[in-house]
Amino acid sequence: MDNKKIIVGIIFLSLFLFSLYYFVVLDRQNAQQIATEQIDNYPLLKDIKKKSLINGVILRKNLSLNRYNKGSYMIELSNGVRFALYETSRNYEYEPEPDLNRFIKEGDSISVRVKNDSIFVYRESHEYYFVLGKIINKKE
Repeated sequence: MDNKKIIVGIIFLSLFLFSLYYFVVLDRQNAQQIATEQIDNYPLLKDIKKKSLINGVILRKNLSLNRYNKGSYMIELSNGVRFALYETSRNYEYEPEPDLNRFIKEGDSISVRVKNDSIFVYRESHEYYFVLGKIINKKE
């Protein structure tokens, strides 16, 4: 009877250690790989605006839940340009949603000039203005 208890204990301990290894080591490697792929496919807006004009209609907007770039939004435009929005950009004139990340939606047009922090969002016949990484028009 004692041998069976020892064998069952060893089996449970082995399963526990394997599960721990999987969730700690392998899951971390997988998350890092996904984050690297997202960074490669969706460079930060602040980096690509230094080199090229960004102008197009938002086709897709996805929130990253990966632990390494959690909270950033992956944006894909109609012209194939992809970028990640991570910085806080708010304009308090646009209540109840002053945060650019949550303000923009699929179907909006977005324009960012080269080497410029101004972001223009066009929706219907309106133009909305944000500054990358800045909080503007906050009432004190």
